[in-house]
Amino acid sequence: MNKKLLWLIIVAFIAANILAAIKVSRSYKSQEVGGTISSAETTTPPTTNFITPEVAPGSPVVTKEDVARIACPKPLSLDSWSTEIDDLSPAPINWQSKNVNFADKKIIEQSYRAGINLAGHFHLATWSCGENCESAAIINAKNGQIIAFGPDDDLRSVGGWQFSPTSSLLIINPGSKDKDNPTIYSLVEEGGLRRICYLTQ
Repeated sequence: MNKKLLWLIIVAFIAANILAAIKVSRSYKSQEVGGTISSAETTTPPTTNFITPEVAPGSPVVTKEDVARIACPKPLSLDSWSTEIDDLSPAPINWQSKNVNFADKKIIEQSYRAGINLAGHFHLATWSCGENCESAAIINAKNGQIIAFGPDDDLRSVGGWQFSPTSSLLIINPGSKDKDNPTIYSLVEEGGLRRICYLTQ
């Protein structure tokens, strides 16, 4: 009789523990889900209606004509833009980038054979285009591209040029006292000439 009672007590105790564990587990899961929802609700940012202007103000555009009106305070020196000469074999001239007539092509090709004479890896070819008129072309010896040619690229001159294979600065009409044809300072870059300023004496 005592053994049966003891076994009943043990079985009842185990069952009570199992039921208590199940109840605690369900309660914990309910709190976890409720906490997640509550957290999601609190972290949702409030919606704000921003008014976007139909036309945003644009940045002012600096044109080539604007730069052309910048006067130099004093003469510039080739030494201020020094560069090293590249050791390379000049690439063939790529004529597709510019429309060049047959006579000018011959002059440029003949001059180009002399090698690099400007800004480390460029060649400046020059020739007469009439009275008080000299024209030029700049070729990138790395790829044969003509990066500047004639008056559209500030390369037409009435007083020649000053340049060096060890300088990125090109001086057009050096020492000019003619206000209509001032001294122009330009930097030779991969994409073409970048005018810095002009100087009248």
